Amino acid sequence: MYFYRLRVINENEPTGYNHVFYSPIVVMQRRPSDALVNRVFPGPFGNTINVTFNGNIEKTVEYELFDIAGRLVQRGKADNPGVFLSIDTGARLAKGAYVLRLRESGGTFETFKLAGGW
Repeated sequence: MYFYRLRVINENEPTGYNHVFYSPIVVMQRRPSDALVNRVFPGPFGNTINVTFNGNIEKTVEYELFDIAGRLVQRGKADNPGVFLSIDTGARLAKGAYVLRLRESGGTFETFKLAGGW
């Protein structure tokens, strides 16, 4: 999500009228609203994976992290994470490719390929 605030300048030089004000915050989404996840970062990740969502999540989000061979490395869930989730992978992982699957309770999984262990 991107957050903007616009500066509005109204001026009329012949009358000497000049008024400056700021708009309310405008929110723009990168993906359609039916997508759960907006962004997964950093890439490559170390011991933390950060996830931003397309909106405020008020349900449980489940996640699974697999190594490239398909072995489950970590599984967890977060209740009502809001717009941001930070996943602590704990001990340093081996360098390589990983797959992160996320889903909101009862929804379908969204899958992301990540480089990790750095």
